Amino acid sequence: MVELMVQEKKCFSIEETALFFGITETRLVNLLQKIEGSGYLFKRSDSGQLALTEEDIMMILCFT
Repeated sequence: MVELMVQEKKCFSIEETALFFGITETRLVNLLQKIEGSGYLFKRSDSGQLALTEEDIMMILCFT
């Protein structure tokens, strides 16, 4: 029998991510909007809140 291990991805809030980059939350949100305007889609919860993954953070690094 094969067991599948699904590793849950760590998600980061806007606050955590802004702190990581050393910028304000407003500046991060503006940057995320520009990235989304270029075609990248960030996943959102049912309530519309962003939960950024490591892949999203790599995209932010590539965009800047």
